[in-house]
Amino acid sequence: MNFMGQTYQELSDIVKKDLMKLKKSGINNLDEINFQDFFYIRKRTNPRRYERVRFDTNGHKPYSEDLEQIRSSLVTSGFLKYSLVIVGE
Repeated sequence: MNFMGQTYQELSDIVKKDLMKLKKSGINNLDEINFQDFFYIRKRTNPRRYERVRFDTNGHKPYSEDLEQIRSSLVTSGFLKYSLVIVGE
C-alpha cells in the first residue's frame, strides 16, 4: 500500500475490511457503534493505515467527511444496506 499518497479507493478497501471484521465479531449493524468514533480511535492507534482520513475535531465529536462519503458509497454499492447493516461483498 502506498502510504505516501493513500487513495480514496485504498481507504475504502481498508474501511470495508474493518467492517467485515466487525461483522465477524458479531456487530452486524452500524447503529450498534458510533461509526465516526470507531474510525477516529482506529486512526489514533494506527495513523499510517488511515493516512487519508481527516477529522474535524472542532465540534462536539470528531467528524470526517471522507468517512461519510465512503459510508454513502458503501450504501450505494450494496455493501451496506440503507439501515447500515453490513452485507459484505
